[in-house]
Amino acid sequence: MEENKALSLLIKATESDPNSAPTWINLANGYFQLDKMKEAEKACRKAIKLIPNLFNSHFLLSIILIKQKKLEDAVYPLLKTIELKPDFFQAHLNLGAVLKELGQTQEAERSTRKAIEINPNLFNSHFLLSTILIEQKKLQDAELSIRKAISINPNSANSHLNLGIILKDLGKLKEAELSTRKAIELKPDLAEAYSNLGIILKDLDLGKLKDAELLQRKAIQIKPDFANAYCNLGLILRDLGKLQEAELSLRKATEISKNSAVSHYNLGVIYSTINQLDNAMSSFEQAIEHKFDNNLCLVGMGKVLIKKGEFVEGLKKIEEGEGFIHFDLINGLSLSS
Repeated sequence: MEENKALSLLIKATESDPNSAPTWINLANGYFQLDKMKEAEKACRKAIKLIPNLFNSHFLLSIILIKQKKLEDAVYPLLKTIELKPDFFQAHLNLGAVLKELGQTQEAERSTRKAIEINPNLFNSHFLLSTILIEQKKLQDAELSIRKAISINPNSANSHLNLGIILKDLGKLKEAELSTRKAIELKPDLAEAYSNLGIILKDLDLGKLKDAELLQRKAIQIKPDFANAYCNLGLILRDLGKLQEAELSLRKATEISKNSAVSHYNLGVIYSTINQLDNAMSSFEQAIEHKFDNNLCLVGMGKVLIKKGEFVEGLKKIEEGEGFIHFDLINGLSLSS
């Protein structure tokens, strides 16, 4: 009730003085606080029309647009904010975050590094930079960035989680395990940490597969719609020889996240193993459709065709997928990619 009364006063202020940009900005803020983003955007654009060179108007508009998931539209007001106030680190940081979400990682890195140059001791900047560098596969640089973030905020569970991901990809599995366990210690309900730890243990020691399975199930217990955990569980169950359970788990992953290319690929591998060959072909085709590694899928499809007795077509697929054929005089035909 009080909020509506305050908003009514702000509206009356714009009616009394319709040419006052600060009044329209106040109204935009009022709408923003009430989560009325369309109205906030309209009021903010009115303020900008009245006085085009107020940096705070453009910055507020960018935040309103981000809230509405209009990321491409948010780029211009952020650039305008930076043009009007070049040392405003928050605009550089927000631009980095937006560009990352738009897939423009090089530009995102530049903007985030500029934010760090202006304000070197902000946790969010170093954390964001590490995620951008992970996407660019610049893992050693990413490790430096996330360690800097941790030095600023040692109690950030997500930072320890990301450090674990980086260390795993660098092949430092024991360090990755310790970092991921630290994330769990800091945030015991962090489903991603349990799932990642399960994969680390799987890669670290095949004797720990049962522990890895339990960790994936813990992740799913915390987050029942966690597609990645179902996918990871499927891989672990496969390695444990539980192929039917692996199939069910991977099918669940594709049901939750229909666009998960890696889940479709892994399901194709399981179907091929249990000789559900038509289903395997369909899964590999869906993996390709969702932009999974074409070569791996083509080799998988080639193996399926050979199992179906279509040797010529199968070998063509494998060649197309840049696979290699090995002949073993004792065990027959085996394939690798």
